[in-house]
Amino acid sequence: MSHRILILDDDRDFNTLITDVYRQADYEVKSVLSPTKALREFEEEHYDLVVTDQRMPELKGTEFVRKVFAIRRETPIIVISGYLDNDTIRDLIQQGVSGIFVKPVNIFSVLKKTESLLEQSRSGSPLPPGHGARKQSADSDGAALPFPFHAFPCRAPKAVAFAKQAYQTREFKSKLLLIGDPGADCRAIAQDIHELRAVPGESFLQLTNRALSDPNLPERIRGLESEGSGSVLVFLPETETMAEADVASLFSLVRKEGPFDGLAIEVRCIFCVHHDLDELFDEGRIDEALYLFLGTNELRIPPLREISEDIVPLAKRYAEEARGGQVALTRAAEAFLARQKWPGNEKQLRAVITTAIIGTDGAVDAALLEEAYSGRRVAPKGRHPYELPLRDFLCEVRDDYLTALLEVSGENPGEVARSLDLPVSFMESLIESMGARN
Repeated sequence: MSHRILILDDDRDFNTLITDVYRQADYEVKSVLSPTKALREFEEEHYDLVVTDQRMPELKGTEFVRKVFAIRRETPIIVISGYLDNDTIRDLIQQGVSGIFVKPVNIFSVLKKTESLLEQSRSGSPLPPGHGARKQSADSDGAALPFPFHAFPCRAPKAVAFAKQAYQTREFKSKLLLIGDPGADCRAIAQDIHELRAVPGESFLQLTNRALSDPNLPERIRGLESEGSGSVLVFLPETETMAEADVASLFSLVRKEGPFDGLAIEVRCIFCVHHDLDELFDEGRIDEALYLFLGTNELRIPPLREISEDIVPLAKRYAEEARGGQVALTRAAEAFLARQKWPGNEKQLRAVITTAIIGTDGAVDAALLEEAYSGRRVAPKGRHPYELPLRDFLCEVRDDYLTALLEVSGENPGEVARSLDLPVSFMESLIESMGARN
């Protein structure tokens, strides 16, 4: 039985052309000129794939796509148009469009994409929406990509390739393993994958091993469900150190058994390790059950030494986050950053940059970076943590940590207290003392 394809284009000549091409390729085709008629046809009949224009008098292609997905979300869509700006392409990709072509179009490329999408749809594998959309590179971060990606600036070819891999896997069904060298920013990548997913309303939840085994976790997940979340992406950064009880709790969560029985919410997990999975298993650092569970879908994060073009843009980003405004790096400073191998990856780079800019107001030079990189303390113009009495310094560190936990928990002292295994009354007194110092 041939596949059925619905074609919408108000340009009669192009509509006839593309219809003839598909028919000659042995597809069963229904072609219409009106978006309204196309929607009625799609509601009443089954189609395996939809091809649409973008610029039409009754309805824009982006709105037509939205209505089609509202009827049947699983149907792949191809957009062919001569009027596709960057914002439109981004909108189509975020909705989940699986193929984007700009006129004049290569008919053979369209047929190849059609065959690929139908094969993926038939096999039940997740479609990679936007696969085939292209955009020329520019000077801004991630500009070589037709979708937003923040973990890397994506100046280096390997960073661009990794971002595309992350994009294509963002619709993973249940679990994804991130493998990166020590210091890799797995959380930023997990958040990118979460934000790239076409399905709205997915919550993001980072769980330490202690939080994974917390008896209050089922209530926490049910709370997300009651708030309207249809899906939750759980990020687990401490996969390498999971104890037997942690693994048991994980399996109960993903299988929705025991205390998680009856959950309707979709649960997807992203795991993070800093060593090869086989090596972790051979050394007895993860058990066989977890090893078999993790070993089906993975992404390998490129280390900074392999994406050297991204180092300076990342350093500037970290510096601006730390200072709260623009930070200039001298050419010598940029050259110094690019020369280093950064064995600690993003974590090391952020620490060096943050240390180097303490107490400085102007541009960051190579001397400051070299001292921070080598571990020597920088002598700042203003106050520096090392100049504080030890007690005050430790209080500041503790307050910063608690502030971050409060932000993550939605300003919920009780949840923070449970995650730290502390009495709620003690946590409330700590928060009061923080306010007094500030």
